[in-house]
Amino acid sequence: MKASLLKTTEYEALIKAISEQDALRILSGTTYAPLSSSLSTKEFDILTLERALLESYYAVYERVMSFAAGAAKAFLQKAYQRYEFACLKSIIRAFYADVPREEAMIYVTPIGSFDVEVCADLLRKRELREVIEKIRETKLKAKLLESMEKSIRLHSSLPLEYEIDKYCFAILRRFANQLKDWDKQPVKRILGMEIDLTNINNLIRTKSMGLDILTTKSFLIPIRYRLGFEFESSLNMLTALDALRTLATGYYSNPLLDIISTCEREETILPVELALKRHYIKENLKVFGGYPFHVGTLFAYLNLKYYEVGDIRAVIIGKFNRLPPEKIKDLLILYGFS
Repeated sequence: MKASLLKTTEYEALIKAISEQDALRILSGTTYAPLSSSLSTKEFDILTLERALLESYYAVYERVMSFAAGAAKAFLQKAYQRYEFACLKSIIRAFYADVPREEAMIYVTPIGSFDVEVCADLLRKRELREVIEKIRETKLKAKLLESMEKSIRLHSSLPLEYEIDKYCFAILRRFANQLKDWDKQPVKRILGMEIDLTNINNLIRTKSMGLDILTTKSFLIPIRYRLGFEFESSLNMLTALDALRTLATGYYSNPLLDIISTCEREETILPVELALKRHYIKENLKVFGGYPFHVGTLFAYLNLKYYEVGDIRAVIIGKFNRLPPEKIKDLLILYGFS
């Protein structure tokens, strides 16, 4: 499975491509050859690309599901639904960041019920309530409608993103607990790490907004996996940078120490989220070094392919919009890992 992921050399070739068609030509020599073939014969447009990428990822998902049964299959079905929630969060965040629709589509990965047409329409209308009404889960919908006022008052998507994450992680943990013992441990490790990294990101965002400790705590998932005393100490820090420095003394020192100087120099916390995603990817890759084969392997593979498809979108749309190679490289999650 790991062998099917794009290599660093293939990423580098994509980054150096002179156009979107050149990028598609490069993809023809990879596991994405069918995708490249279906797109290179047509006049390029974003909607066609999005549909092809969606079909490509769904084919991967269907193949992975063929290896699972029972509780493992039920868990992976919920894991797939989680990507819909990630798409929902990206759309809501784009609203509050006031990002133009064309640019926002680089960061939004259409999937499931949030297909490309739905995403493009929601980004065009920019109606928050309409986005929430698209959600099928009645409990989550009710929570988001309740949180709209707080979100508008803070002029931040964080209250809504928090409710989505809390709902999603609660479901995944419940289904993970139903797995057999040899499946449960690796899945809960990946899941626990994702919850930790989400909490770190939320904490840094609240500090950058100047929110008090009680408000900050209200946006944290009440679960800790590897976070310890350093996390509790970081709550008392006055600034995002001070919180980062405190967090960097704990379990997640590696990804955080690498970006503190960048955040200081550029006076922004934007590198934090990308660094945390890349650390999450690194941890997913470690699953493939273990034995025996378990549902954690399938879970990790779906995570990796999801981010890889997102990287391909970023490259091709970036080429279409004539972004410089360095800017495109900064958007990529899996680049440099294989």
